[in-house]
Amino acid sequence: MFSPKNTWSITLRLIGSATIWIIIPLMISLVFVAQFLSGPVIETLEIQIKTDLDNLVRSAEFSESDGVKGRSLFLDHKRYAIANSGWYAQVIEIESDPIRAWRSPSMNKAEYFPIDEKIIGAKPRILEIGDLTLMVASRKILNTYNGKYYLFTILSEADSPVATVNEINKRIFLAAFLIVISIFLGVFLQVRFGLRPLSQLRASINNVKDGKLGRLDVEVAKEIRPVADALNELFHYSDEILEKARSEVGNLAHSLKTPITIIKNELENSKDEKTGLIADQLMAIERHVNSYLEDARGSVLFSDRTRTTALNKTVLSITAVLTKAFPNKDLEFSVLVCEHHLFRGSKMHLDDMLGNIMENACKWCESKIKILSELSRHPVTGNGVLSIVIEDDGPGIPADDHKFVLGRGNRADNKTPGSGIGLDIVRQISSDYGGELLLGVSEWGGLKVTLNIPGEGFQAF
Repeated sequence: MFSPKNTWSITLRLIGSATIWIIIPLMISLVFVAQFLSGPVIETLEIQIKTDLDNLVRSAEFSESDGVKGRSLFLDHKRYAIANSGWYAQVIEIESDPIRAWRSPSMNKAEYFPIDEKIIGAKPRILEIGDLTLMVASRKILNTYNGKYYLFTILSEADSPVATVNEINKRIFLAAFLIVISIFLGVFLQVRFGLRPLSQLRASINNVKDGKLGRLDVEVAKEIRPVADALNELFHYSDEILEKARSEVGNLAHSLKTPITIIKNELENSKDEKTGLIADQLMAIERHVNSYLEDARGSVLFSDRTRTTALNKTVLSITAVLTKAFPNKDLEFSVLVCEHHLFRGSKMHLDDMLGNIMENACKWCESKIKILSELSRHPVTGNGVLSIVIEDDGPGIPADDHKFVLGRGNRADNKTPGSGIGLDIVRQISSDYGGELLLGVSEWGGLKVTLNIPGEGFQAF
């Protein structure tokens, strides 16, 4: 069994893999870029703090009685002499009670900043002390005169550098987001463009299936040309098989239906006592033949959509057969069929539809039968619609029974021999082609049958 991931589309596979392999290295690179751009901002501040801490320690003088003194040299840095300048310096005697210490004037009588001994000697660190964000560097120094330790500390407000770093990071990741979207869109468009030949091949296959094309176009990308060639060979092989089946079914229809019709007519004129038994068996044969022909018609329907059949020749061929099948009637055919009208389907299907309708007309008419054709355009699809109208001067069928007689096995007159499936066959075939079968009243008061099926050609009489 295949897992679901094996059924993923090629588009999803390509987009997913390309996106992953591009975005992961890109994100790693952007992290390094963020560090590279924001690093100098923090490093500059760290260097300045360490330099000031060295100067503070170097300017201090130790004594046994005064502890630490002589810081005037360090205070030459004006940023530590101006109140609330953002730069602060302090010296605290460790473990003294009360605290013995010194602080720069910039602290402006503020309390000493509490310093955790864990940061002593380490590189400058950013700490949140009260409401301030400070970068802090401390160093523990021994007063050799009295053996006491002092904590020298430099502090600088880091709001501005931190804000600068955050702004840099925000802009970098905004740019990263836009780049990722652009990459994803580019990959999507590239994949869609690259896979377009496959989409076109799929559309061509659907057109062949729907009967709009007979074969695939081989003018495709060279990578999928072998696929198109293989499919064309398969279609050609299928067409050969279907053509053989179509020919055999057509031969069977012509070789059986006409003799059956002639025998039925002869039985109607016979007075032999065995006539009824023979007629019943003949009707059974006719039902089986029509059933098998119907199955065969369905098996070749899709391939038949690509074919065209001349209507005029088919009508004339059927009238010639029916004239022989009804020798006791002086049939008068009026054929008003344009020789340029074509049925978009197989000759076998057209023979079946017209054969059933015209045979019924011959059976019920007095003598007159009219067949005419018209070609129009469908108001929605714009496709050609071939309308074939067959009228007779027989008794007709009441309007209330029109829907009933189109059902399989239903007959308006059960006294007359027949299977009652002829019109149902016509209705099914026309429906398979997207057409329709309509019943009405002829100009002579008989039955008017209108068959609307796909067609092409032009009006010219």
